[in-house]
Amino acid sequence: GNRVVLLADQESELAHGESTEGIYTFVGRFIAFCLWRGIRIDALLTPFLLRLVMDPNARATPEDLHEVDPKLHSNLMMMLTCDKEMIEDAFCQSFCIDTEFLGVRSTFDLCPGGSSIPVTGENVASFVDLYVQHVLYAFSAKALRAFLTGFHTLIPPNKLPDFTPTELEAVLCGQPSISEEDVEELRQA
Repeated sequence: GNRVVLLADQESELAHGESTEGIYTFVGRFIAFCLWRGIRIDALLTPFLLRLVMDPNARATPEDLHEVDPKLHSNLMMMLTCDKEMIEDAFCQSFCIDTEFLGVRSTFDLCPGGSSIPVTGENVASFVDLYVQHVLYAFSAKALRAFLTGFHTLIPPNKLPDFTPTELEAVLCGQPSISEEDVEELRQA
C-alpha cells in the first residue's frame, strides 16, 4: 500500500474550498472506525501521523520528512553534515521558506525576523528543525487538526492502549513489510 500523507496544499484548498477540512475530518473518523472495528485498511500512515494520533503534541523529525519529500530531506541532511565553516556561503539561506503558487511567491519566516537571520554553522540544526516543523505541521495544521478531531471523536487519545506507532500501524494496516525473521518464523511454525 501507499503511505497516507495528510498535507493540505493550496491546490486542494482551491479545488475543494471550505470542504477540505470536512474531508480530513471524515478520513480521521473513517480510520478510527476501522481501528475500532478491527478492519484492516490498505494504507500505511506516516510515522509522524501515527505519533500525532497517539500524542497530538508530537514533534516532527527530519526522518518524518523523508517519508513525505525524500529530496528535501536529503538536502536538509546535507546542510547538517556540511562543514560548519562553509554553510553560510554555500547555502545562502535564511530562516524562511519561499513558496510559489499560481505565480505568486510567498515567504514564511520560520521564526520572528527569520528572513534576516542567516543560517550558519552554529544555528543550522535549529534551522533544520524549524523547517521540518513548518513543512510537516504548520503548512498542513488545519488538515491535521481536522483529521485528529475526526479520529478522536471516536477514539479519544486516552483510550488508545500504550501502542508504539509501529504497533498501531500493524493493528490498523497489517504488517507493512515481511522480514527474513518473519519468514523463518513461519517456516518453523
